[in-house]
Order: sequence, then structure tokens, then C-alpha cells
Amino acid sequence: MKYLVLTIALGFLMCSCADKKNLSSETIAEVSNLSSDDLEQKALRNYQDNPKGSIKVFKELAAQFEKEGNILKAATVNLNVSNIYDEHFMDYKWALEYATKALVQWQGQKDEMQIANLKNHIGYLNGKAGDFDKAKLEIMESIRLYNKMAYGQGIAIAKFNLARVSFEEGKFEEAVKPFEEGLKFWKGEENSGSVFNMNTFGMELYRALGEAEKAEELQHENYIMITQIKLPESEVEKFKSLVK
Repeated sequence: MKYLVLTIALGFLMCSCADKKNLSSETIAEVSNLSSDDLEQKALRNYQDNPKGSIKVFKELAAQFEKEGNILKAATVNLNVSNIYDEHFMDYKWALEYATKALVQWQGQKDEMQIANLKNHIGYLNGKAGDFDKAKLEIMESIRLYNKMAYGQGIAIAKFNLARVSFEEGKFEEAVKPFEEGLKFWKGEENSGSVFNMNTFGMELYRALGEAEKAEELQHENYIMITQIKLPESEVEKFKSLVK
């Protein structure tokens, strides 16, 4: 979910990281007596050195923000915890637990954009956990909210997630429409990074459908983009692993 899913988690996590790289790591114990500011810096340093090990500090930080009544920061930190469980532990049960907690907190703030983002995120996590029906319901609700706010990027991202959930479910034909609608949007926005990612997914989708020519066309487009723009190494490697 990293590139095309909305970057609502780890939003504050990477801020000011550049000037903290020379700080040494601290033990993750002994956090209860720190202020929220000190705890936040500790969480940042621990995440840089050891994402898995940082989870204890982030949980403590969320509890501290809740105690102080800073619900928006608590919600962001809970979403950080969700992302760590998702990306570093592949533990979708706990990823959903903390994402849902963040959702409830943003619902209390009546923040429609973040509610839509969380619905999209929770839907995608449900898809990774194999609960496809629930995944689609959550993502469709996020699309409804994005439509209400006329937020095209959110709609496109959610449609891509919807396509990926259908793909994981083995319903390849069902994945085509949201995939193609999302791809059309990003091409209209001239967002090459998102187009590249979607093309990589589209190659797998069209091959699963036996449509080799369409897959070849997307592969060709990606080869051209590699020569024209700087793309994340992990995304380029993923694309190259699928080249035929």
C-alpha cells in the first residue's frame, strides 16, 4: 500500500528525520517518565534504527497524547502503529485494531477527509487479511466520501485498492473497471509515479485474464518511464521481476 495508498500514516514520523540521523539509539524501555515531545523524538529515533522495536514507544506515545487530550496526534500515532504491524510484522489483526482505533478518534473530530482515508486503509487491510467482502464495503464507503468532497486523487487511490482486493480474491474481471478508471485518472494528472505502479499491477491483471497484448503495452510504457524519470528502486525492481 505504500506508494498509491494515501500517506496518512507516518505523516509526522519522517518530519525532521534528516537532522536526527546522527543521534544514537536509546533503549525502548524507560519511557513512562518522558514528556510527549521527548517521547516523540525517541519514537522517531527508534523507528529509524529498528521499526519493529519502535512499536512499544509509539504505543506509549499514543497513550500520552490521549492523556493530554491531543486526539489528532493520538490518532496519527495509532495509525503509525497500524502501519508498523502491517508493513513490518504482516500482522493484519493488530494493524486493523490500531487503524480502527484511529478511525474512531477521527470520527470524534468529524474529520471527513481522514475518515475517508481510514476507511480506504482499513478496507485494504481487510483485503490483505482475506476478508474480501468487508474490504470492498469499506473501500466503497471511502469512495462515497471522496466523491462528496470531490477529491479525485482519493477516488483514484481507492479504486486501485478495490482492484487489488478483487485481484487477490481471484476475481480478475471484477478488478478491471476500477483499475482502468484509476489508471485513466493518473494519466490525466500526468502523475508518472502512480501510472508506473498501476501499470505494473495491470501487467499481472491482464496476464491473469489472458490478455497478453495489453500487458505488453503496459510493460513497454514502464520501460520508457524508467529512462525518463527517477522512480523508487523497490518499484523498479518489482516491475523488472514481472517482465517477460
